[in-house]
Amino acid sequence: MLAISFSCLLTLVLFLPGEPQSAAAQETRSLLVEGTRLLEANQAEAARIKFETALKLDPASAEAYYLLGVAHEQKRDLSSAIAAYRNALQYAPKMAEAHDRLGFALGQQGKIEEALREFRLAAEHKPGFFDAHYHLGATLWWVKNFDEALPALRKAVTLQPGHAEARYYLALTLKQKGNLNASLEHLRELVKLNPSFALGHTQLGVVLQELGETDEAIRNLRKAHELDPALTDAANSLGLALIQKGAGEEAAQIFRSLIENHPENMVARHNLGSALLQNDFQAAEVELRKATALDPALPEAHFTLGVVLWQTGRPEEALESFKAAIAPKQDYAEARYMMGVILKQQKKLDEAVVEFRQAVELQPDYAEAYLSLSQALREKNDTAGAEAALAEAQRINKKKADTQAAKFALGVGQEKLKKKDLAGAAAKFREAVRLAPELAQAHLQLARVLQTLGRRQEARKHFAEAYRLAPYLEQAQNGK
Repeated sequence: MLAISFSCLLTLVLFLPGEPQSAAAQETRSLLVEGTRLLEANQAEAARIKFETALKLDPASAEAYYLLGVAHEQKRDLSSAIAAYRNALQYAPKMAEAHDRLGFALGQQGKIEEALREFRLAAEHKPGFFDAHYHLGATLWWVKNFDEALPALRKAVTLQPGHAEARYYLALTLKQKGNLNASLEHLRELVKLNPSFALGHTQLGVVLQELGETDEAIRNLRKAHELDPALTDAANSLGLALIQKGAGEEAAQIFRSLIENHPENMVARHNLGSALLQNDFQAAEVELRKATALDPALPEAHFTLGVVLWQTGRPEEALESFKAAIAPKQDYAEARYMMGVILKQQKKLDEAVVEFRQAVELQPDYAEAYLSLSQALREKNDTAGAEAALAEAQRINKKKADTQAAKFALGVGQEKLKKKDLAGAAAKFREAVRLAPELAQAHLQLARVLQTLGRRQEARKHFAEAYRLAPYLEQAQNGK
């Protein structure tokens, strides 16, 4: 999180309200200024003495207690820091800086709810205080409260647009909320602000990969890996992107290097097994068995091992691996589907149908499972059931194709918009809405163009639909 701003501390001390009326008051202020400068020079113990001396002169000085807390915090004495901040707030209940640092210290002690309360009070008492909004948003992100994190982080970025870490957490929150395009915008901006921010390049690569921009994703993941070779997320993500690109050998080299430095990294071993699947089943099996031995509860390793066993003609062992994948992850639709495939091949149709039905119940848009269910039901002479499952598979596949076409139309529309071709852009956005009525971005882009064209009533209709489909878009529009 954020380092303490010493310029802010000096400002707090130098511009205390009211004029000093006595020599003691002047000496108190002088001690606070001297102590703050010692803090800036990382001389926390000498600063502590200055602040305690000031408190002897003025035992009710909220500023002295606050700065004493900062000195204790710099010495990593959190308990004393917390006590000092609480004393400061006894004399100045609305001191936002004290609420913020108290929240920070409480958070480091794992007292998250208390920390959040203090951050909220800091933001309430001083709405333009960046630290409070940033700490509040980042902490809410850590506890996975993305709905409340979003407005706090938006406010932080508004207050300090050049703060890369605030943009980082905002981008992560937007990604969690499903707004990949907005997340991408902030990630691009933050790597411009801080080109050496490895985590930023990593997340930029991950989002680009999710958006299908594999080449650019690989470039950013390579950059992250170069900046911080010890960053395991960057290495794993780069390897997975290379697998998708068909560069299995290079991916395997990255995973082997990662395992050499982190032998306990079972995710890297699983990913190495996945990379080796492209040309060496035997080596893949070895790595996947190591991964399952390191962490028997890692469902993905059991699943991929099951695929290897199935593809190398060992269906019974494969079934056991898929069962092991499902044990820690009961909603693992793909493992259920693979069990159904093997059982169907073994002509155990009743059992296969059970697995296929569970797969589509867990993942209602699983077209392959519906298709296999249809085939199994047909073999059981259940023609009506087979036709119904086939129709659902076809419906899902058509919807996926329409969504892809809609996204393409959306992209073309955005290019036309850049060229100021409003009519052409509107036509493409209408096509996107027709193909995929549930695509919020299509409604939003169409609404914006219609508004520019003066068709306000129709624009309002599409704004409303966009916000209904994706409420976070309305928050972004309103700057919340």
